[in-house]
Amino acid sequence: MNSSGRSHHSHGSDLNNSDRSQHTARSEGMSSVSSIIGLDKTIEVRREEGDLLHNMVHLEVPFGKPIEEVYDGVHDGKLLGSGISGVVRFVTHRATGVEYAVKCLDLSLVKTEESLRQLREEIFVMCELDHPNIVRLDEVYESHTEIYLVQELCLGGELFDRLDCQPDYHYTEEECARLVKQIMNSVRYLHLKGIVHRDLKLENFLFSTTAQDSELKMIDFGFSKHFHDGEVLEEAVGTPYTVAPEVIKGSYDERCDIR
Repeated sequence: MNSSGRSHHSHGSDLNNSDRSQHTARSEGMSSVSSIIGLDKTIEVRREEGDLLHNMVHLEVPFGKPIEEVYDGVHDGKLLGSGISGVVRFVTHRATGVEYAVKCLDLSLVKTEESLRQLREEIFVMCELDHPNIVRLDEVYESHTEIYLVQELCLGGELFDRLDCQPDYHYTEEECARLVKQIMNSVRYLHLKGIVHRDLKLENFLFSTTAQDSELKMIDFGFSKHFHDGEVLEEAVGTPYTVAPEVIKGSYDERCDIR
């Protein structure tokens, strides 16, 4: 465990005497059990290349410790949100009592190579991010049917709802400037790391708490992608009513996040 209390390495199944070589590899930070979608091997390679900002994201592949043994509420906790790929639930760490949000991604919906690639990309992107205005990924668990992303819990609601549900509250110029600054800082951080979000909207910014001066957190990296300087992107992704016109035309770059 590192100083923040997160494991640096992946865990697999119990080992017998014939598995000593695998145990040695695992103790050095490599998993002895293959991930269904290859997360363990790819993450390990990217760690060796220095690609991941923080190695603290813990990965638990199939036959390792089930997430249900670590967190309470994985399948029956309060529903925080839902989407085309799965649901987000409120969970509590059984040992520490710390509360998190877990995004449960249904692997039965991953039916094409492209959807598999995008699922990998979402997880790899989140493993690289460490910014006060971007939701933090702490752990990744994988079963034969689902991927579980254990994330920082944000209880303040969406930016959209706060603006829409407080018609009698008028934000001051100073408050608006503070929110816009947080949004732009998170976008700038992404782009400097060579990542484009491709689905930025008011609904994808959550307040950390219910306080009026709470920090904003960018969420939902399901359409995110790594890019190179000068690269022209062509995939038509995002939310129709907020997507940039150039995305619909099929020729755009990272600037689509701010248009």
